[in-house]
Amino acid sequence: MASTIPLPKIENGNFTTRAVTYKNNKTPWNLISLELPAATADSIVKPDEILIKTSAVAINPVDVAVREFVPSWPVVGSSLKVAGLDFSGVVIQVGEKFHNGADVPLKVGDKVFGGTSNPMSVYNSFSEYIVGTGDSFTVLEKVPKTLTMQQAAGVNVVTNTAYQCYLNMQGKLKGGNVLILGAGSSVGYMAIQWAKLFGAKNIVVTVSPRSSQPALKAGATSWIDYTKGEANEVKEAKEFVKASGKFDIIVDAVRDLTLHSYLDEILKTKEEGGKLSIVAGSFSRSHTPHYTDMLPSLRFVRTYGRFLAGFSHFNVDLITAGYNKTFGADFQKLVNSGIFNLKVDSVLDFYTQYQEAYDKIYSDKNVGKVILSLEGAAK
Repeated sequence: MASTIPLPKIENGNFTTRAVTYKNNKTPWNLISLELPAATADSIVKPDEILIKTSAVAINPVDVAVREFVPSWPVVGSSLKVAGLDFSGVVIQVGEKFHNGADVPLKVGDKVFGGTSNPMSVYNSFSEYIVGTGDSFTVLEKVPKTLTMQQAAGVNVVTNTAYQCYLNMQGKLKGGNVLILGAGSSVGYMAIQWAKLFGAKNIVVTVSPRSSQPALKAGATSWIDYTKGEANEVKEAKEFVKASGKFDIIVDAVRDLTLHSYLDEILKTKEEGGKLSIVAGSFSRSHTPHYTDMLPSLRFVRTYGRFLAGFSHFNVDLITAGYNKTFGADFQKLVNSGIFNLKVDSVLDFYTQYQEAYDKIYSDKNVGKVILSLEGAAK
């Protein structure tokens, strides 16, 4: 089915897109008309590129942290950058050699969701049009028919990151034990749903009392109140292991290093298939996102360093933005199962409320995803 969305006009070798931009941590986000080069006088895309008309975008803590990271030095801080990673949209032009790593090729008219891969460029998601090669996206998949475009815009960072935590474990968790540290976070909340889809019997989570009921509704079988302190977290984890056996996997979504010193007592060894997945660049509970959040702690360096050196008894994975061919099919299963639920805090107007969205994430006042819609918005 061909798209009815018109292509942007090419004038003097460029096309125009309105985008939210910034230069460095001293400059605010700003909506501007941005000219980008077209491939030829008749085509915006090169043979290996795709052009997407954006429907909605989502703002993540990492978007705030990336801006905080960029100094006002020459070169790094003087060039214009488009904000954002997550998006949904409609394919309106695609080169005959475009390939994004997915098994299902994309065509004009397809509704897609995903995330861009180069936060220091002008080819990111907070733009009316997104153009790039397959390598320009961490994820680019078709939107499941039961999802709205606003829901699809919030999928990439949280759902894909949580999925990466379970790579090579999908078929090994049936009837198993899973511990998720920080299940009140967006990634932790999604990790519950993946664990449920993969058949885990026991899904234990650390959360605050406020987040306990949503976690249980998502599929957690029991919860540990982290607000009671580290000693209580250790005690309750050990009590679970004594009653039900060691964990097959621990997913650390918030850099909760409390239990890292007790892995021998609570996590199966690598010979038994045990795994510790730590989300890189995860953000602490009730904490304004900052670029230092993307740096590893000394305790993490010790844990991961021992693994790399071959001295650890456990498999340890540092989870970063990535793509696996199985994600699209497994995400479709997650949606079809009825398990998938995306927590959405608010849906705002892309053209007039992008700063409000930024401030909400920066001040840690959101509970769930903050979506900016480009459809039907005041322009």
